[in-house]
Parts: sequence; structure tokens; C-alpha cells
Amino acid sequence: MTSNENINSEAQADAPVMSYVSEPDFSGTYTPKLDEKGRFIIPAKFREVFDTDGVCTLTHGLDGCLWLYSKPSWQEVFANLSKLSDIREGERKLKRFFIGGAKECELDKQGRILIPPDLRDFAKISGEICLVGIGNKIEIWSAAEFARYDEKTDVSPEVIAENIEFLTL
Repeated sequence: MTSNENINSEAQADAPVMSYVSEPDFSGTYTPKLDEKGRFIIPAKFREVFDTDGVCTLTHGLDGCLWLYSKPSWQEVFANLSKLSDIREGERKLKRFFIGGAKECELDKQGRILIPPDLRDFAKISGEICLVGIGNKIEIWSAAEFARYDEKTDVSPEVIAENIEFLTL
């Protein structure tokens, strides 16, 4: 083995292992309604991504929405958040916000999930909601709040995209 081959094999040994087997692929936008108990039906396309036991995690999201994760995705997010410092104030706050606000949910036989009252209050959810699949998670919005957020014109997707050097579409 040459010295260059040795260096390359050492670098590969230290590289993180990437797994694409259980990567969820949530995409698309749906507008189900909440029932009187605070439940909504997960669209069939999204249900396919959840494990056979239907267990998922719902937590606070950014921008005033909720984030819904499949079990494997939440385990990865939880592991990453758990690495944050308990000493630094900002990192503690993030852990409290995401981990402290997390609720384990289970899809019922009709494919519904109950949004707990505290999370409904956080996201101003009642009646119509908007589900937005964004890769590894589903954003759950109040339909009215999503419309307000979507109308913001502070920065367009075009401006954001042209400022991300590594983005290829």
C-alpha cells in the first residue's frame, strides 16, 4: 500500500457513516382539519414513512409551528440536542424548548394523531391546519398562521438560494 492509499484509507475510517436506509422523505403540503378532540388524520403519503408501530414525536418548532418526527428521526435529533452544553445558557434553552416540549404520539387505527393542548396553544392551532413535509419532519401549522408566515416578504426564496453556496437543485 502506498502512503497516499494509507492516508486515504485512514481518512475514510474516520469519516462519519451515512445511512440512507431509514431516512424519511416527507414532502408536500396538506390541509386536514382538527376534530373536536384535537386530532387530525395524517395523509397516507406521510403515514408510509412512520414505523409499523406508528410512534412519533411532536415538539415545538421554529417560526410558531410544531415539528412531527418519525421515531428514528427523533432519536437522531434527540442525540444531537443531548450533546449541547448544560453550562451555556443558549444551548440549555434550546434543549428545554425542543426536548422539554416533546411529546410521544401514536397514530391510532384511523391514522390520526392527537395534538396535546399545550402544543396546540403554542402553535395557535384550532380548526384548519397545514402540514408541510420538509424532509426529515412534518411542520404542523395553524392554517391562518401559515398564511401569514407565507405572505412575509422580508426575503424571497431566490435571495436565500443564491446565498447558499453548496445548494444544488
